[in-house]
Amino acid sequence: LLCCRFITTKQLCFVLIRMMAKFRDDACASEEIVGVFVCCFCFVADLVNIKDAVALFQPFQQAAIFYKIGWLNLWNPIRPSGYVELNLGLREERQMAKLAI
Repeated sequence: LLCCRFITTKQLCFVLIRMMAKFRDDACASEEIVGVFVCCFCFVADLVNIKDAVALFQPFQQAAIFYKIGWLNLWNPIRPSGYVELNLGLREERQMAKLAI
């Protein structure tokens, strides 16, 4: 379906909200919804607004998303809002700290 198409962050949010509403009582669906986000990430055209889609998730789900996709792909230096905790022992997170300072 998405092999040659791009989606906006707003469209991704729409899909995620519908999935979360349908599977809100299913504990296993939480991982599946994170998986949908990770799979759709490469098709998002406006990555500047990706933080809006990440904000739909619970903190433990957000941590899984940041682990799977990476800070450097998700963090936006134009909109650096929110709490960030970095492990400077990891190369990617050191690079992130350099960008933030």
